Amino acid sequence: MNLIELLRRRSSAHAFAESAISDAELRHLAQAASLAPSAFHLQNWRFTAVCSPEAKQALYEAAFRQPKILQAAAVFIISGDLLGYQALAARLQSVVAAGQMDQATADGWVAFAQSAFHENPQTQRDEAMRSASLAAMALMLAATEAAWASCPMSGFDPAAVRQLAGLPESHLPVLLVAVAAGGRGQSGGRPGAESAGAGRAAMAADLRGWCGCVGQNAGRSHFSGIRTAARLCRQRRSCAQAGAHSRHRSRQSRRQRQSLLARLAQGLPHSDQQDIDRQRQGVQQRPVGLQWCSGQAA
Repeated sequence: MNLIELLRRRSSAHAFAESAISDAELRHLAQAASLAPSAFHLQNWRFTAVCSPEAKQALYEAAFRQPKILQAAAVFIISGDLLGYQALAARLQSVVAAGQMDQATADGWVAFAQSAFHENPQTQRDEAMRSASLAAMALMLAATEAAWASCPMSGFDPAAVRQLAGLPESHLPVLLVAVAAGGRGQSGGRPGAESAGAGRAAMAADLRGWCGCVGQNAGRSHFSGIRTAARLCRQRRSCAQAGAHSRHRSRQSRRQRQSLLARLAQGLPHSDQQDIDRQRQGVQQRPVGLQWCSGQAA
């Protein structure tokens, strides 16, 4: 099954059949999720598997009593490490040892990550959210490939979930992903996938048309086009505001980007086939970061 087919088949299941999942299968899903990208090679995600009836009951209470928690074979708590940057120097040593990066480049990454995240809680939170979300999507695609149904859930009490999973304060619960055998109506993939895909294609065509209109016209039609594009994207801000915000952030970050480029002037080694093979081998050896939830509050 290729990636496009996986994307079409994956859907948020709302009915689970009674099923059980082995520890080996849980490790497989977590290992696949650990192949997701992360800034600076932080890999600052963590997976906690909730499997026992006692643990699922406790999570059910912390997740506003959503039935899928109890119906699932397992629920992954996917969290992001706010302080993951502090371990970056040690994490990059394996990359340097594999010949994928020289020491000067690794030192530059560490210095830049330190300047970006140290005593900057908002940036720490943003990066934890991004990394955990990317890992969650990778996990759901792996579940689809293995013929498991899945459903992401963001409705829960983060403090209660953190306590239940025994996570430190520096770990932010980002998403729950329930995994089980699909129930009735869930075995054929995304309902209405073809019509949904056609709708998205039409929306993309509309947006391309409006972008052309905005670029070629001025005055009232200019702002009308922007407002329509914003409505189609379901954004709360208008595209004009979003564009202004983007330009403002671009000016603010220009010096940071120039500094990063200067630090990384040496660049990575040329990626010939041998380098690519080494990279793939290194990826397969990534630490999974999977733990099991006992159901007892820490």
